[in-house]
Formats: sequence, C-alpha cells, structure tokens
Amino acid sequence: LGKDDPFVKFHIKQGLLLIIGEVAVWMLMMVLWIFFPILQLANVFLFVLAVVGIVRVVNGEMKELPLIGHLAKSFNF
Repeated sequence: LGKDDPFVKFHIKQGLLLIIGEVAVWMLMMVLWIFFPILQLANVFLFVLAVVGIVRVVNGEMKELPLIGHLAKSFNF
C-alpha cells in the first residue's frame, strides 16, 4: 500500500535492521554456545528495540532506534 511513503520506508528499514540483528545473534548462539547468556542479553536488547519501534509507529513518529538506528540509512530501496 505505502511502498512509496517515506514513513513506511523508514520503518521497514528499521525493522529489517532488527531482523538482521536477530539472525546474527541466533547464528552466533549456534556457533558460540559457551557465550549463550551474553547473547541472550543481546536478544533481550533487540526485543526492547522492537517494542520501542512498534510504539513509535503507533504514535506516528519517525525517530531512529537507539544505538543502531543510524545503520538503517545504508539500505537503499
């Protein structure tokens, strides 16, 4: 519906960044299982960022996610 809408594109990029982070943490957990507790903290952090992103979408805000949001600017579509 809103593929040309800047608001939609902004939040798609932020969400894509979170998915990439989750997949990376999951892959690290499979390989480096000894660091499972530390990587679980990374999972919790990414979950909190997802909730923050959902709240911002519902409120109609276009703010970047804390700490990692600036990385989404590198996605060009």
